[in-house]
Formats: sequence, structure tokens, C-alpha cells
Amino acid sequence: MKLSLTFTTSDHAEWRRWLAENGSLEKEVWLVYFKKESDRPSIDYEDSVEEALCYGWVDSLIQKIDDASYARKFTRRTNTQKWSASNLRRMQKLIAEGRMTDAGLAVIDPQILKLTPADLERPDDEDAFEAVRHMLQEYALAWQNFSALAPSHQRRYLGWISSAKQQATRERRVAEAVMYLEKNEPLPLK
Repeated sequence: MKLSLTFTTSDHAEWRRWLAENGSLEKEVWLVYFKKESDRPSIDYEDSVEEALCYGWVDSLIQKIDDASYARKFTRRTNTQKWSASNLRRMQKLIAEGRMTDAGLAVIDPQILKLTPADLERPDDEDAFEAVRHMLQEYALAWQNFSALAPSHQRRYLGWISSAKQQATRERRVAEAVMYLEKNEPLPLK
């Protein structure tokens, strides 16, 4: 994967300045992080996400650069209604601290702020996940390899499959997941 625009800093204030100056001009940026064993200073993940949220940006993909560094993709937020529980917690904290900017507040549906993080934990997720698990159990090797995955990797598979709106799409994703699982491969970035 080719990294488009990159930005490297170990200082969250410098990251905040970049967002203030470029947040309305750019659509994405890859923020570079250094691994602890590199002995190079690096911005803290939590600091970087909080500053991005203040300007209406969110993190997504991670791409390895080399053995000492990786980059995380940040983009301007476009969907104002769908937020993770962790980002809702962060936004509520940032608002209380007076750190949110007008740009950050503009991408938040005011109704979302009335929710608690627990409200975003959809109870129907577990039902959807159970249905996907049942589909995967029909493929012995895929199920065996799926069961051996770390819970976070299992959730990634389950979330990707169950987020399909149409049954045909869900079935296509199950078939693709089975292909990866039977080879004991992780789900590629989607």
C-alpha cells in the first residue's frame, strides 16, 4: 500500500497545529509512529487520536513502514451518526475539557452526545455474531482456525461479515472468510 501524505512528530501540540492548518484542506494523512525498541521519540496513540477528534478526524488503517516504524491513516470524518464507544468516550471528555474545535463539533450529530458509550454497544451485534459463527461452523478447518484466533481477530472477521446489509453480501463474505481461514490467514484490511 502506498502512503500518500505523511506527517512525523513526537509532539501532540505539533500534530494539533498540523490539523488546525491542514484539517480543512487535506482529506487524509498518514501519521508516522516509531516503535519503542527504535529509541526514537514518537507521538502517543491516545494523544494522536484525541487531537484528531478535536478537528473532526478519525484514525483507521495501520501500515508498516519498516522494522522501526509504522503509519496510521487519519481522515476527515464524514459520517456524523456512527461512532465507536471508545471515540464517544473520548469526545465527551474532550468537550468537557473545552478542547473540541468548531470543526470537530461540526461532525458530531448532537443526538450522539446524549448517548452513553454503553448505548453504542449494540445488543443485536451478539445475535449477528452468533449467526456468523453458525455459518462458519459448517466448514471444519475454517472453524478450527477461526477458534484459534485471538478474540480481536475473531471480532474483525465477525464484524466484517455481519456488517453486510444484504444476505447475498453476507454469504459472499462468509465464502471469502472461509477461504482465508482454511489457509489460516488473517483477514486482509478491508
